[in-house]
Amino acid sequence: MKNKVVFISSSIMPLDIFLYDQIKLLSKKYEIYLITNSHNYNKKKFIGINVITIPFSRYINIFTDLISLIKVFLLFLNLKPLLVISITPKGGFITAMANYFIKIKHLHFITGQNWINQNGLKRFFLKSFDKFTFSHSTSMLVDSKSQIKFLKSENFNIDKIKLINSGSICGVNTNTFSPNNTFKNTERKKLEINNNHIVILYVGRIHRDKGIYELYDVCKKLRSENFKIKLFLVGDMEDKNFSKIIDKNKSFIYYYKYNTYPQKFMQIADIFCIPSYREGFGLSVIEASSCELPILGTNIYGLKDSIANNYTGILFKSGDSSDFYNKLKKLIIDKDLRLELGKNGRKRAISDFNKKDVLKFIDLHIRNLIN
Repeated sequence: MKNKVVFISSSIMPLDIFLYDQIKLLSKKYEIYLITNSHNYNKKKFIGINVITIPFSRYINIFTDLISLIKVFLLFLNLKPLLVISITPKGGFITAMANYFIKIKHLHFITGQNWINQNGLKRFFLKSFDKFTFSHSTSMLVDSKSQIKFLKSENFNIDKIKLINSGSICGVNTNTFSPNNTFKNTERKKLEINNNHIVILYVGRIHRDKGIYELYDVCKKLRSENFKIKLFLVGDMEDKNFSKIIDKNKSFIYYYKYNTYPQKFMQIADIFCIPSYREGFGLSVIEASSCELPILGTNIYGLKDSIANNYTGILFKSGDSSDFYNKLKKLIIDKDLRLELGKNGRKRAISDFNKKDVLKFIDLHIRNLIN
């Protein structure tokens, strides 16, 4: 009988997007269990993997969270896993709570802090939950160097934290994410997008924290000045008010739900924009760089690691609409700059964030932790 390794997350999406290849690699030697809110997951993709559904609440809900904790505690007692691997703040916290009573090796992936834009008691409690998780984890892996510096500045103990390779939680498949001008021309023709239009792409959750409103405002201003731009948005719609904006602006906003082939949109686009207020690293950034897209992003921790400023992209000051506008305008006007940043981004994706290297690093860390 194989030893058991459990992955736990408040949503199946991080397991699918970030840790799928790691899960499949470990499944060759261990029996894998996923404990997650697995509503509408792709069963064919997780063949041979045991998926246990627990309806974790995304936000704090004392009653639901207590029920989830009890269920996880009982599952740990029953499964007796060799290792528990958690991702998402709630996945880590519930694992740490259960682990407080049952001593199991626990690896937690840190991919950003959900309290960074909060204030008062909410910030205090969310930050305290993370500190508890850190204290009761055996080891932690983080996807950006600047996150470690930030956590240290916030008085977190960083002794158990290790940076994943050069950064990034899963790296990028540079063969899948590569430029394709033939596809670009064909698809743009189908969408009736002229060659003189600049396609600006955003990939991620459609949420206020991601700076989506600022992106719309800046693009709207540029259009009013007769710049020929199209805005592509790809991701889950989490803001009903913004969906109304899309409905009113279908002449220049193209919206697509989250999908498993973001590279297709990256191959169509001219500029990749990520105006987030908080970001752990920005996987989509290095994927876009691998497709030779110039990046425009906020100067926040995480993105400062995935975007090499003035080499693979340009950083602008978070919350500064004027700086955002000026730098996006600069990229729209200067084609040579776009090409230079894109070429550099491709080189960096290959040298620093190759998926195979990241998988080897994490696999070695897990095996050392188990042994």
